[in-house]
Amino acid sequence: MLGIDTQYKLKEFFQTVAEAELQVERQRQLLATLVDFEPYAAFQRVNRNGDDVITPLEVYTFLRDNDVKYVALKECELLVKYFDLDSDRGLKYSEFMQVMLPCDDMYLRSAATQRPNYKIGRYDRLPLTVERELTNLLERELAYHTRVERLKQELHLRYDWTNRAAFETVDTTRDHSLNSRNIQSFLRLNGFYATDQEIVAIIRRLDVDADQRITYDEFIEAVRPQSTGLGDSSSSLAEERKERSPLRDSHASRLHESSYLGASQLSTSSYKPSVSPSRYGQASELRGSLASPSRRSDVTRDILSRSQNKEFSSPSRLGSSTLGASKRQSPLKQDDEEELVRAFKEQISLEKELEDAKIRLASQPDFNLMDAFQMLDRTVKGWVTASEIVDVLQDLGTYANRDNVYLFTRRYDKDSDGRVLYSDFCDAFTPKSSAHSITLNSRGAYYLHHSYPKNEYFTRDTRDLFLRTFKVHFSVEESAELLRKRLGRRPYFSAHDAFTAVDTDRNGYLTRDEFKNILRDNGFYATDSEVSILIDRYDRNRDGRISYSEFIDEILPKSPSRR
Repeated sequence: MLGIDTQYKLKEFFQTVAEAELQVERQRQLLATLVDFEPYAAFQRVNRNGDDVITPLEVYTFLRDNDVKYVALKECELLVKYFDLDSDRGLKYSEFMQVMLPCDDMYLRSAATQRPNYKIGRYDRLPLTVERELTNLLERELAYHTRVERLKQELHLRYDWTNRAAFETVDTTRDHSLNSRNIQSFLRLNGFYATDQEIVAIIRRLDVDADQRITYDEFIEAVRPQSTGLGDSSSSLAEERKERSPLRDSHASRLHESSYLGASQLSTSSYKPSVSPSRYGQASELRGSLASPSRRSDVTRDILSRSQNKEFSSPSRLGSSTLGASKRQSPLKQDDEEELVRAFKEQISLEKELEDAKIRLASQPDFNLMDAFQMLDRTVKGWVTASEIVDVLQDLGTYANRDNVYLFTRRYDKDSDGRVLYSDFCDAFTPKSSAHSITLNSRGAYYLHHSYPKNEYFTRDTRDLFLRTFKVHFSVEESAELLRKRLGRRPYFSAHDAFTAVDTDRNGYLTRDEFKNILRDNGFYATDSEVSILIDRYDRNRDGRISYSEFIDEILPKSPSRR
């Protein structure tokens, strides 16, 4: 269960979603009533490049053209990412329809799509009232994403926040989903007496598959921040490692083990509790498949099938992928291959989020790996188990779901014996950025040698950041597991065929170039840094290539229990 303050913050999140969605819906309906509003003309007006895909920059430019000066490009990126069904970083016509058309009034929605088309040139504007109301709609949509994003980040910074605890706090009826009944009950207990209309608005925004309830997977995506707020790692991710960190070398790992145990035994022999000096003063189904309000897609497809606008429907940006896939003679069906690539892209995004958190933690001047591991290894064995991690984190005031901790240990436990060694821990918390890695590895233990109680290691800010980074780890592994389950639910998807689809030279190993090729063939031009992130996720023995067993281990579900 969440604490009272965090429950109130979650109530604020739901309340904001309800109020903002109702405001946006009113504006959608107002736009649809204008006789000069025609959806494809509006799409052409924003898509100045004429390439049938609206980018965040084009949304930004449209608003600036209409004297909206305060908007930031980052806010436009949030809007595009939310409605981007196929994760191609832009909005095709069918996706932009979801931004513009009403949800509650099917008559207005249908009427708007049945209006005669008219051409908008590259330098033309819409009729004055349409231009103004479309601007107002995009402003309200941006305001929604900005407000909600801030609240999501605040929730994830709460010391007692976990996705599972939050979900179970609302799901008091144990329905294993959030519905109008338990959401309304939760809000009432926290002082917000929501109307039926507001409850409908919440479910409409967060319910992806239009079944009138919010599943655990949908809830995770609803509360997941789209930007971490934990520091900018763009420079570090752009930076290519010229050599591997010594933490990833087996010889270096043995040195880590011996140095950690030696230092621990030396310090514990004379351990005496002492008073600490004063201290100062937490991305399936992922956005690739859940990000956009596809709850409206069935209605849209029906309308599009009858609409005069269908002649303007833009081709998919993944259209060129068919050629690339055929050249590789992929054994996967085309839609299964696209889903596999979408999973790769989401894994890259998750690893970037984790790298952000690790860089922020490594930048704390008093943080070092040996003291951090000592906080977990209270009996100085040189290793910890999943249950020990759960217990220690609980002692430090952080609730951790056991399934998520299990997924964390499965990832970093290199010899699969159920024990996280010191070298495994170093691998988990050392940034991939060579500059930050070198700085962190140069720091030795301090608190270990000065007889501090283990729950008082580091300053309060650093301790909180350490616990928050653990939460990012758990969140990333939970999301990665949802990705695996999403692939596993596809009736014709085969992990063996997925490996073969990437392994174009059929030598039994996957290389950097092969990953890059399948991503490119499906419309995603990954940077060298992004490919390195993906390789590191799969390459357990750090030999620079991925074997069949390594690929299968990562692509198949690992969770010990069903959610």
